[in-house]
Amino acid sequence: MLDSDGPQSAKVPTIPLVRPVLTVAEVARELGCSKAHVHNIINGKVRGTLPLPSLTLGRRRLVRRTSLDEWIRSIEQCYDPIRPGFIAKTHGKD
Repeated sequence: MLDSDGPQSAKVPTIPLVRPVLTVAEVARELGCSKAHVHNIINGKVRGTLPLPSLTLGRRRLVRRTSLDEWIRSIEQCYDPIRPGFIAKTHGKD
């Protein structure tokens, strides 16, 4: 007895696609913060960070995946234990 899909209906594992545009909820999940905090970041209300570039479609705010990745790289910081209180910016250079 064969499946209705035929003998070649074996389940192939799928690789999750990386979406080129993210909703505020998806950005919040990626960053581990609330949607309200993402809106504050987008609007430039979070001290010490650059505003996150976004697109507006009606009332929806969307963020390009590449913009999010670049934004994360631009704000990466490391703590310098030799000089407490000093935060050095890192940009992938040693």
